[in-house]
Formats: sequence, C-alpha cells, structure tokens
Amino acid sequence: MFVSWAEPCPPISSTARVALDEDQLLISVLRVNGRPLWDGFDVYPVGERYLVPASLFADALSLDWEISMAQGTIQSQGSSDFCSFNYAFNQTLPTLDNTPPDAFLWAADEFDIYIDTRMIATLLQIEQQFNYTLLQLNLTGQLPLNSSSNTSADNPPLHFKPNVVPVSKVVEDRYQFFTSPLVTYRLSQQDSATSDSRFSANINAGFDFLYHSANLRVSRVDDTSIHYLRFGKTLNENENDQDTNNALNSFAYEFGDIQLQRDELVTRSGQSLGLIVHNGDTRQRRSFSSTSIEEFVLPGWRVQLFRNGQFIDEQFSNEENKVLFEDIETFYGANLFELKLYGPEGQQEVRTKTVNVGNNQLRQGKFDFLFGLTDNQFRLLDGQVSTTGIGKATVARLGYGLTDSATLSASVQRLWLEDEIASYVTAGINTQLFGSALKFEVSDQDTGGYGMFLGWNGRFSNNLNMNFATRYFNNFYSDAYSQDDDIKHISSLRLNGKTEWLGRFGWNASMTHRAYEFDDPQSALSVNVNDNFLGGTFASGFSVSNNSNAAVTGRLYYAKDVNGWNLSSAWNFIPSDRFSTDNFYVSMRWPQSLSQHRETRLRYRNDTDNALEIRHQHNWRFESLNIGLAASVMEGGDWSVNLSLTGNTNVNPYTQSLNFERSAGATAGRIDAFAFLDDNRNLRKDPNEMPIEGVTFTGSSLWRDKSTDTNGMVRLNTGARTQNLTLKPDSLPDPYMLPASGKVQVLTHAGGVNETQFPVHTFNDVEGTIYLVGDSSSRGAAYVDIALIDNTEQIVVKTRTESDGYFYVNAVPPGEYRIEIDEDYLIQQGLTIQSSTLAFTAPAQGDSVFIDDILLARETSSSNGNLAANAATIEPVLSPDSAHKYEIQIGIFRHSRSIFEVMKHLPIAPESIQFHRNHSAALTYVTVGRFDLFSEAKMILQKLNQHPAFSHAFISPSARYTGAHWRLESILEDIQELIRHSLHQIESSSAERLCQLAAYQALSSINPTIFIKHPELMLLPNNNESPSFYRLIAPAATSVCNDDYYDAKYRSGPFSVTRESLLTKQ
Repeated sequence: MFVSWAEPCPPISSTARVALDEDQLLISVLRVNGRPLWDGFDVYPVGERYLVPASLFADALSLDWEISMAQGTIQSQGSSDFCSFNYAFNQTLPTLDNTPPDAFLWAADEFDIYIDTRMIATLLQIEQQFNYTLLQLNLTGQLPLNSSSNTSADNPPLHFKPNVVPVSKVVEDRYQFFTSPLVTYRLSQQDSATSDSRFSANINAGFDFLYHSANLRVSRVDDTSIHYLRFGKTLNENENDQDTNNALNSFAYEFGDIQLQRDELVTRSGQSLGLIVHNGDTRQRRSFSSTSIEEFVLPGWRVQLFRNGQFIDEQFSNEENKVLFEDIETFYGANLFELKLYGPEGQQEVRTKTVNVGNNQLRQGKFDFLFGLTDNQFRLLDGQVSTTGIGKATVARLGYGLTDSATLSASVQRLWLEDEIASYVTAGINTQLFGSALKFEVSDQDTGGYGMFLGWNGRFSNNLNMNFATRYFNNFYSDAYSQDDDIKHISSLRLNGKTEWLGRFGWNASMTHRAYEFDDPQSALSVNVNDNFLGGTFASGFSVSNNSNAAVTGRLYYAKDVNGWNLSSAWNFIPSDRFSTDNFYVSMRWPQSLSQHRETRLRYRNDTDNALEIRHQHNWRFESLNIGLAASVMEGGDWSVNLSLTGNTNVNPYTQSLNFERSAGATAGRIDAFAFLDDNRNLRKDPNEMPIEGVTFTGSSLWRDKSTDTNGMVRLNTGARTQNLTLKPDSLPDPYMLPASGKVQVLTHAGGVNETQFPVHTFNDVEGTIYLVGDSSSRGAAYVDIALIDNTEQIVVKTRTESDGYFYVNAVPPGEYRIEIDEDYLIQQGLTIQSSTLAFTAPAQGDSVFIDDILLARETSSSNGNLAANAATIEPVLSPDSAHKYEIQIGIFRHSRSIFEVMKHLPIAPESIQFHRNHSAALTYVTVGRFDLFSEAKMILQKLNQHPAFSHAFISPSARYTGAHWRLESILEDIQELIRHSLHQIESSSAERLCQLAAYQALSSINPTIFIKHPELMLLPNNNESPSFYRLIAPAATSVCNDDYYDAKYRSGPFSVTRESLLTKQ
C-alpha cells in the first residue's frame, strides 16, 4: 500500500508511449545547478523531447523512486524536499502525430523505463534543459544536493560526487603477466591527382606485460613509422587510504615513451624516453596556473574542450594519434574539463577531467616524492630521433606537508642542453591564504643565475576568478626558457567569469607582458566571450600583440545541432587587414543511421597553395568494422580519394576467437566476470559448485548483448577507470536465485583485465493465509503482524497480513523456520491458534513455500467476555438450503485475490456464487448457482463451457463441500438485486451530494466483497435500459470525500457528485 505524508505532486495530464531508437542514443553529462553530477548518462531524443532512464536518474540523485517495469508505474513517498506521486503510464503506443502536445513521453525496454525530462521537472518541481551541442542535461532548482567538501576559504568547492547506492564490494586493480592487446586501428589508402598514392596505418593498443600496463601507439605513412611504447604500474593504490598515518599512500612508476609535465621554471611538457618513479600524488607536479590536456584517439577525430561549461578550444587529432591542448588556464576551485569527441565514423564521446586548484597541499606530515631520468632525443623502439635541443635530464623532487594548508617542496635537476650541462636547485612553498592559493619558488642555477616564480590564484565572487603569475630571471636559462630567448621577466594576469546580464555569458581575458635583456618588451591581450546562442555554442575573441605583423587577430566559432544535423564552424581573421581570412572551416555531420554516417567539410587555409578544399566522407558501419570512403576537391583542380578501415580487435580467451568490432572509441580496460551457484554460501568458488550460463550485467549499454558462457565467464569492455557493475537478477536461470553481492566496483587500467566473482544464492518465497474461523464459516485475518523465526531463535523478517489475511515474504534463505503471530493481537482479540504446527522448511534449492492455512478461533473462556464489544467477530455465513443438491465448480484458487480476475470473464450473471475454503488443503473452491435438479445445473453449465476459461467447469454435489476442514467463506447473491436496492435508496435519499468511489464498465469487474463488508454502498447504472457503466457510490457525511472502504488502494480516488447527476435515465 502506498502511504505518504509529503505534499502530492501536481497532477500529470497524460502520457504517451513511444519507441526508442538505439541509434539516436546520446552519451551525455548530467549537471545539477551548474555542477557535473554524472558523465556517461544515457539520453534518447524523440522529436523535440528527450527521454532518460528512470532508474539511473533516481540512482544519480539518490531519490526514493519505486519503479515497476512489470506494471509500468513509478511512485515516491516524497519528503520535505520533494512531493509525493504514484503514476501509472499509458501503455498504448500512438504516433507522435496524434500525441497531445502537453503529454509526457515515455518508453520501456527490458532494461529500464525511460521518462520525459519535462516529466522530471514536474515531479521534482525544477527546471530542465538539454543542450544538444554540449550533450548536457541541465537541472536547476531547489535540489537537496551538497558537495562532499567544505566550501570555506580553506577548502574551495570540489567536483560533486553523488551519494548513490553504495558498493558492496571493491575489486582492486591487478596487473597480469600478459593480456591480449586491445587494439584500435585505422588503415587508410589515399590517391590524388598531383601526388603518389599514400598508405597510412594508425594503431592504439593497450595490454599487460610482465605485470605492467603497456600502451603502444603506432603511426605509419608509407615506409616511415613512429612508435610510442610506455609501461607503467601503480602499487598499493587505495583511494580510501588517504586518512591513514602512512607517509606514502601509493607507489607508482612508468618508463618508456612517457609524457612529461611542465613545472614553473625549469622543464616544459613533452614526450620523452625515460623513467619516472613517484608516490602517485600528482597534485604537486601540476603547473600552478595552467594545465595541458591530451587524449589519445586515431586521426580524424574532432575534439571540443570546455571548462566548467565554457567553450575553450577545438582541435583535430594528428597523425601521432593524439590531441593536445596546451597552456589551458586553471582557476581557483574546481576546473571541470569536458571533452566532446566526434569520431570520423560517427562516434560521440564525452570525457571529463577535474583539476582542483587550492587543495594542492599535502596533508600535514605527508611526503610526496618524484625521481626521473629522461632523454628527449630518443624513443624506445625508434632509437635516436633528434640531435638538437635538450637531451638527457634528471630530476629528484620532495614535498612535505608542513600543515594541512601549506606544503614545502625542494628539487634537484640536471639538464644536458646542447653541449652544456646545467644543474638547478629549487625550493618553494604552496599554501592557502585568505580563501586563495599562493605559490612561491626560487631556483638556483650552477652558473650563478637564478629564477623566481610567484603565483596567486583566487576567487572574488561566484562570477569572477583571477590568477596572476610572474617569473623573474637573472642570468637564468633552462629547458622551458632557453638562453636564446633572453627573457628578463614574464608577468601574466588571467580573468574568467560570467556576466549578470545578457543571458550570463562567459568571458575570459588574458594579459601577458614579457621583458627582455636586450630586445624591446612585448605585450599581448586576448579577450574571449562564449555563450549558448540560438541553441548552439557560440564563442568569439580577439588578440592584440606588438610582436607580430598581424597586431590584431580575431576568431568566431559556432556549433549547433538541428534535427540530427551537427554543424560547427570557425573563422580566424585579421581585422587590421580589412578582416582578411587567415583560415576557416565548416563541418557538417549528417543525421546518423544505424548503418551509415556522413560528414561534409569545407576548409580554407591562407598559408597553402590549394587554399580552398571541400571534403565529403561516407562511412558504412558493420558489426566487425567501419568502412569509410572520402573524396576531396581543392582549389586549382587537385583532388584526392581516401578509403579507410577502422575498428577494434582483441582476443577473447573464452570463445577462443579473435573478435573484430566496429570502432566505438578508446576502451580503457576489460573485466572478466564469473557467476556461480554458491551452495555453501561462503562467497567463494569451491570445486563442486556449478557455473551459471546466460547471466547479464548492468553498468554499460555496451554489455546488453553480453552474457556468461557455459563456464560462467564473460569478458566486458569498459571505458571507465572505475567501473560499477551489477548482476541482473532477471537473467538468472531460476527465479529463486539472487546475487549475493549488490553493486560491485572494479578498478581497471588501460588494456588490463581484472576479474571479479559473482556468487549466487538460492532463496525461497514464503506465503500463506491466516483465517479467523467460526463454526461453519471463516474469513481472512486482516493486518496481523507476524515474524519468521529461524532455528537460532532470531527474527529473520517481520511482515503483516493484507486485508484478506494473506502474507508473502521473499528472499528467505534455506533453513528451518517457524511463524510467530503477534501475541498482543491474540490477547486483545481473544483468539487462540488452532493450527497444529507453525513450523516449515525452506528447501536448499529454492522454491515457493506454501504454508497451510493458519486458523485462529475465539476463546470460549468467560475471562474474555469483556472483549466481546471489540473482538474480531465472525459473522456466520448461512449454509445453503439443504434442498439445493448441486453446484457448478468453476475453479480452485490458492489466493482469494485471483478469484475476481477469473470471474470477470463469466459469460452469465449467476444467481449466487459460493466460496468454500478447505483449510487442510489451503485452497478455495468457487462454485456458482444452487440447483435442486441436475438438469437445471446442466443448462447453466452448457452456457459456461462456451467460454474457454470455464471449459473445465463441472457439476458437483453440494455435500462435497461440507466436513471438518470445510468452511463457507461467503455467498454472493444476485448483483441485480443489489442494483435494484441501490436505485430505490438513491431515489428516497435526501442528501444533496454523495461520493463516487469508482466506475466500472462490466459488473464482473466488481469485487463483491466490498458490499459484504460495507452494505451501505450503492451500485448505480448510468442508464436503466442500456447501462454502459456502473458507479460505486458512498454516502457523504461532509463535502470532503474519503475512501476508507475495502480495496481502496486499487482505486484512483473519490470525488463529490450531486444526487441529481446520479438519478438514471428511464
């Protein structure tokens, strides 16, 4: 029964069911009040509406929604923050053309119910908006969601993590001796009018080797190849270990072709052959006021970068299989970088990275260290690739948490610059000061020079952030600032904010000043604005500098989705040269289908001979790979044609096959899930326990067609570093099985394979009925508290009988139990238990356990006479006249609630219906009619047999239903007599208003029990001659209608009606 003390939600006008198109799935980011809450969130566009999975949404916001896929309902008891609702969806499937404009759309599949985002806004009383360009579902309003961190001056706001359902088990990341490479490939052959044919191959591969993670990137053009190979490992990694007293939480190292992070004075970011050993804490190695972001994807991908919802830049991946955004400003607090990736085969992905500025400090007493050896002139597989620039380098760095808000650091570095060796000793402090972050470093060079850095990063308000950095050099040069640059000092001021007017557009400003020892100083100013304009992403900016021929440059960018079309454009121009074009492009992705993707691009580059180019690419998607065909026409008549093959491949050890799959993006790792029947319930696999085939898992839409094999194993690819997965109970082969674990969190790494076990336990459903019995009749004991007690006298579960005495308990483990009835109820009602035993056995294999009828009878002792007025009396049902010898048996039922579902189909309206209960068998026998002659009964039987539901009805002697174990529960007399009585009652009534409880189109839909329990109710037809429906009417004591009658929970709610409206037509 649904009970709520919260205010009810506004009524839902109507809903319309639609069909989902899997090809239209958008992997999006769920944002609440401007903060990212969940990435990888499924959104389905249907026309101009958007549907989201209800269960996933409720998990994300920790809502108490109860979602029934079987019944197509969604309900919530509400709280002080949310209203309550209980809604059943319209199951019909109309077309969008005839759907009412105010109807909320919904859909369902075997995994979830999907609801209209507008319905979410109504139920939660908030505002919602879906940004198709940014792939963001934005919710704004009074939602009771708070960041897990303190937002005081000493602790800036961090990325919000929702309080979702906790995991029951965490599987730590593990490295294997060897795992088959997970390979993403692209093979391309190009021919053109003016140059030779060109073949290129690009490969990204992740795998484990000698218990290390490995990543291989290969880029080959004709006979020239570039290889990057990196190995790495993290030891003792535990996210929950941060509060321990260990000085070092984790230990990690990587070697091969590694990516270097820049520091403030000495080194710059870049790719280098080398070895890095550190304790896993990367916060102290980040640049204070900027960061670099890279993603490894095959050539042809377009990547948009956003910071906290503001557009920053867009780039295309290069032939080295990566996209690199350098020197991106970071500001005090949480900097959530979102990358929208658009693949050449139609892929769309969203990846996020959070950089927190202001909480970079180590905890008090904690250490951070790093040691590295690198050589920029070599690659692991290619050998020496350069003879100029920086060569070898060494670094040793140590950090110590002086307090929770201040960290001291020191480092020693040595660089081989051309033919010289330079050494540096650097010391610094990183601290928080009055709600801002402050960092100071000084580096001493062995040549006698020194360099200093001072940076401040703070927030003036929620709409204005600022970072300031200055560097001063005295006879100081390094890898980051070479001797040829001859720089004296550099100062930069960067601002970021949002306006309070014109739609709160975002803006960025950067001012930089460089002073040189001998040359003239240089200054630069850049200003950028960005906003959601006309449903798309708009960005504009200009740069002013005195160090180039083009003193002023500008840029315009716009991207928008229109009915499945994705349009993006950028124009770089020079205002001082009559707004001449430096370069521009327009890219248009056509509406996608399941099997095809098309993209057209127009590009102009002023620095090339063939400045203008138009290119069209058509991709065909197959299960095993993508095939792309592209053609380009350039200014001057040149042309080119390109044929490409892309996809993923890896070896599946369980099918002993090489799997080829169409490319869906870079996959981080793999999970081997094993399901087995845990007979002894020890949560681990024992030799004689059997695997379970056909089990599926939730956690990713990529797994919908993945299930365990005959050995109970399945390999699941995942794109997440931390993956949550749950075994789907409805995929188990036996309905009396449940997984022993709930949500399991598995940590993975790129190319790795982690294993997790899912033990499955059997359980039992226990059901029965408690009856109050008299001499010749019985009825169900309503709302009686009972408990299941195990053989250790512990209460396993408590429950309460329903209105008909029925009780049901699920997920009961195997074992010996007994039923205990509330002693207070027995005493207050003066009842004793007549059943001989209340014990039962729940079998080990799992089953439905039917308890024999539990009989409660009134005590005959006079000591309970004073309870007579309040006792649960049993009004005896008169036995049929003994002259009636025959009845027609139409069915045998274990549950009385099932009877009326069958009675709805009776082809005739019998004069009476009898319910005979055999308490020994715990079954109810339903008969119709009471006949003196066998021939009379046979005539009615012939009419009943015409309906398939009653083809097995038969005539039975009435004497069969008498004896020690038989009780007559009730006799339902002719309902037409009830209607005649109700008509007389309403005509003679003086009441002006009454209460309508329900309306029925068929008399067989009415549960007659309600008239036995409440004889004051009336049943009125809307027309005496040819009624089309019947009203269930109750007297009204006041103008407010309340439905406190039998089975009220199955009715939608009463309302007031006038007596005149109930008087039927003659």
